[in-house]
Amino acid sequence: MLPLKSLLKGVNSLQVTRLWQNTGNVQCALLSQKRKTLNELAGVPPKPKKPLTPYFRFMKEFRPKVVAQNPNMKQIEIVKMVAKSWEKVDQATKDKLEGEYKKEREVFMKEMLAYESKLTPQQKEDLKMARQDRVEAREKRDMKKRNKDLNKPKRPASAFVMFAMEQRKSNPPSAKENLRDYMKKLGEKWSKLSDAEKKPFMEANVKANAQYKSDLESWEKLMMKEGNFDVIRNPIVLEPIKPKTSRGRHSE
Repeated sequence: MLPLKSLLKGVNSLQVTRLWQNTGNVQCALLSQKRKTLNELAGVPPKPKKPLTPYFRFMKEFRPKVVAQNPNMKQIEIVKMVAKSWEKVDQATKDKLEGEYKKEREVFMKEMLAYESKLTPQQKEDLKMARQDRVEAREKRDMKKRNKDLNKPKRPASAFVMFAMEQRKSNPPSAKENLRDYMKKLGEKWSKLSDAEKKPFMEANVKANAQYKSDLESWEKLMMKEGNFDVIRNPIVLEPIKPKTSRGRHSE
């Protein structure tokens, strides 16, 4: 029996997530996790916290009052109201907040020097790699959004995911069943199917992939024509530009 990881190899994670969300199971909300800090990703001790700037000190104190007085106000409107209130704050108050910030910043700088001096070479390297991974992840997200904005064709579901989507309609998961257990159960069921039973899903996948390949080639040609070279994974070879012939005499 193939493991679930093998069955889902090359599958768009969004397809699986949508499959689960469509069941109406509230546990799909648990799929999202709080973003970890670089130090947590690298497995090193947390660094000292930066002091709040004068504006954020004001926001920390003033924002709860705005929320209490306007419980139904949207977040963006709250931010705008705080910003307008900050503009009206007298200079003496701003100077006081600035003084508090500078004092705490001096302490912070000393704590950072002490913190960095205690990091081992390996921990520094781990932090560097974690920072690089985060940059690459952000670039990947940006490219994914760019592809979506440019209407890039979506990769079709695998034969197994097509099977899982059909199973969800006739045999949805229970309210207490989580995604991993449900997909594992479907994986076991899929592995027990005969070749004849798998054939409709395999053929549908082959047909969908052929259409996807055709759509992708057309899309890449359009992107090349519009100058969006950065989104093309397999650049199309352009015809070489013919050199202009010289109008002058050629030396023999």
